Amino acid sequence: MASKNEAHGVGFWQVGLLVPDLESAMDELSRALGLTWSAIMPYGTAEVPLRVVMSTQGPPYFELVEGPAGSAWDCSAGPRLDHLGYWTENINRERSRLESEGAPVVMDGQARGKLVNYHALPLSGFLLEIFDASRKDEIRTDWNIEDVR
Repeated sequence: MASKNEAHGVGFWQVGLLVPDLESAMDELSRALGLTWSAIMPYGTAEVPLRVVMSTQGPPYFELVEGPAGSAWDCSAGPRLDHLGYWTENINRERSRLESEGAPVVMDGQARGKLVNYHALPLSGFLLEIFDASRKDEIRTDWNIEDVR
């Protein structure tokens, strides 16, 4: 069941984990939690290629990301919980709110034509991945998942 932050009207739907070996992490989480997975998708850019997969059970869905050394998705020091993804009805308003709360944009998806941004929470070291709610159908189709509340 998705949690809801009533104060800000956001629905948490995805937890992002950085892993050094996508297939091994998928296997471990399948055995431990009974998860099944979407197809592994290439993601990122030519400069920073990523391999990404999403659990088909959720929300919250588990997103596993394998990235290259030296990138923001580098986990050569070990796997780690990286981010929490949530929906917002107005990405510009949410971006402004987070920035005013001291959570700067660290990856600007809007500058790349996407309705998603990553914001850093400097005191906890955690990232928030905010998605414009207009992308729900696109996410549902891309990852072959049913419920992205």
